[in-house]
Amino acid sequence: MKKILLFTFFCVIALTTFASHNRAGEITYKYISGYTYEITVTTYTKESSTLADKCSLTINFGDSQSAVFDRNNGPKSPSLCNGTIPTGEIIGLDIKKNIYTGRHTFPGPNTYIITMEDPNRNSKICNFSGSASDQISFFLRTELQINPFLPPNNSPTLLNPPIDNGCVGQCFEHNPGAFDADGDSLSYELVPCYGNGQPISVYQFPDGLTPQSINHLNGDIVWCAPTQICQYNIAILIKEWRLLQGKRYYVGSILRDMQ
Repeated sequence: MKKILLFTFFCVIALTTFASHNRAGEITYKYISGYTYEITVTTYTKESSTLADKCSLTINFGDSQSAVFDRNNGPKSPSLCNGTIPTGEIIGLDIKKNIYTGRHTFPGPNTYIITMEDPNRNSKICNFSGSASDQISFFLRTELQINPFLPPNNSPTLLNPPIDNGCVGQCFEHNPGAFDADGDSLSYELVPCYGNGQPISVYQFPDGLTPQSINHLNGDIVWCAPTQICQYNIAILIKEWRLLQGKRYYVGSILRDMQ
């Protein structure tokens, strides 16, 4: 009996150790035709957390429908995803990039909040008020507006990855590199990260970083300066504005969770 209990204890420890997983990501979309859009979820995960690796993700479209998207980047391996689904792209420093893409036809004009939730972030994120970050879910959301009076919209694409490094005592600068194929204007905000479908209650902006640390017009983030070696997560809300006949219309947003 003692051996069984000891084995169970070590199994729990192993699962807890390897469950930490998500570092960063965002959801983007591209117009196809009618009410059909191609939706892409990009995540950056802890490469060494192989037991928490996601071959597929469930995407909720905000219209009471959901679907499972398979990962589609990287090589295939017989030891992961049954050898049938790509394993993602290893980019170094214990980071793996994963891309999941699929199409969905929405029922008609409306505002849709597209979401993805995965149970665990990676461990030892410092700005969650001392809470165990690997016990807090990783939640992404993007707003799609289908407006019958406006041309179809494509979300911005973010050209700079949401993983970056700074130095203690030196100003840190970052820009998401947002590009909008429709020529829409973009605005930027720093907001709390999300978990369990809402802003994380224990979230804190890192010392010296505030909502005013981002340029609302071009997305430049300037943090002067980090005070300790640590992992931090921030969230960038990018809103789109369409100019039509001299009037500016809000057409959607992306929430990027960045480490």
